[in-house]
Amino acid sequence: MPKILPPHILGCITMLLIVINLIFWIIPLFVMTFFKLSIPHSGWQRACSRILEKIATGWTDGNNLIMWMVLKTEWDIQGIEELNPRGSYLLISNHVNSIDIPVLQYVFNHRIPSLKFFIKQELVWIPFLGQAFWALDFPIMKRYSPAFLKRHPELHGKDLETTRRACRKLKDSPFSVINFLEGTRFTADKHHQQKSSYSNLLNPRFGSAAVVMNNMEEFLTSILDVTIVYPGHESVSLWNMLCGRVSLVVIRVRERPVPQGKLKPWVKNLWEEKDQTIGQILLDFGNEPPTASRKQVG
Repeated sequence: MPKILPPHILGCITMLLIVINLIFWIIPLFVMTFFKLSIPHSGWQRACSRILEKIATGWTDGNNLIMWMVLKTEWDIQGIEELNPRGSYLLISNHVNSIDIPVLQYVFNHRIPSLKFFIKQELVWIPFLGQAFWALDFPIMKRYSPAFLKRHPELHGKDLETTRRACRKLKDSPFSVINFLEGTRFTADKHHQQKSSYSNLLNPRFGSAAVVMNNMEEFLTSILDVTIVYPGHESVSLWNMLCGRVSLVVIRVRERPVPQGKLKPWVKNLWEEKDQTIGQILLDFGNEPPTASRKQVG
């Protein structure tokens, strides 16, 4: 299909298939969400959560199948062979674009528990979407602005307590939590504004990663250090990927032990290594198109 259709037609077809897949899975998702909401019993809710996890995995399977069948993207992936689908992981990654999450779902589905990420508490009140986040046990963060805390000093520390409760809720079953330490997607403008210490990364932030490690250290199997690179692509977007314009995705995964002691020096060393890894990948692949002989991994 990608060799015959113009990119914009391919993009429309791919988007349509993804929407059909979403509609197929969203009905059982909301049925189970209703059942989970209707009976506030911990055992019942854990049972509902297990079914909801299978629904989320099925939805990701459908998206991955569409990407594999329709798009011409090639995948160069290393480091996923020894992962445990019953383990509990904090996945730390650089953040390139909005397609990073579907890319990570493609790589890790069935290899580790379904990926979750921290969401702002305000998103819980969005109709349907917020209830889905709640039902799937996404960890919820509540943050107050400095100006708000100045007016309400009694709320100091309440945002961290909300995050701690979300972390404790995850302990009931295996989990995988994504944390983009940069806090935002990489752009040349942001890199310049930050005066970043790294050539290919923004400066890392420590807050949510520190909360997860401090509250769930004994439950984590390991840290997954993930590096995402789209060699040869100056402009990467979801639409470009749906149109088959993202020809190569390179993923490097390193499983690391949970750090002991101070977090900042550990993150600094991690980020220096990741910066070098990205630089080496860009050197290795350059701007050359992927060869037909490169093996697709998925």
